[in-house]
Amino acid sequence: MAFTWFNDRSNNQPRVSTRIDYIWVSHNLEQDVVSANIHDMELITDSDHDTVSIMIDASYIIRNHNRSTHKRTGNPRIRYKYDEMTPQMWEDYSTQLELNIHNSNVADMLESKHIKQSDIDNIWVELQQCFDSTTNNHILKDKAIVHNSL
Repeated sequence: MAFTWFNDRSNNQPRVSTRIDYIWVSHNLEQDVVSANIHDMELITDSDHDTVSIMIDASYIIRNHNRSTHKRTGNPRIRYKYDEMTPQMWEDYSTQLELNIHNSNVADMLESKHIKQSDIDNIWVELQQCFDSTTNNHILKDKAIVHNSL
């Protein structure tokens, strides 16, 4: 059993240990916890508390890319030309976006009386696909290779 606090080890009183140091993790990150540890700090900090550490897999949140890959291939980006869009083009975009959302499964997903986190995630994915599809087909753009350092 691991504890994070101990009474003064130099006196003659009975040894008391407890777990009073915590790391709190929200429910949406629970499945991403890779490991958790308690580290003895007596010789490092001269504290009666041990250090609690946690490792969380955040690779889907923070997308670190290899610098050499960016230097070699550039960082391809799409540059949207919003300023060249006409009112009619915006109207066409709006009409198509409404149609894409209407034809998606979003309305059906929202009908459920018991929506779970995974349902909400799926709704956002559907909406993102609607926006991406409509944007790719209706917003003026050019592809640019931008060589920038990260």
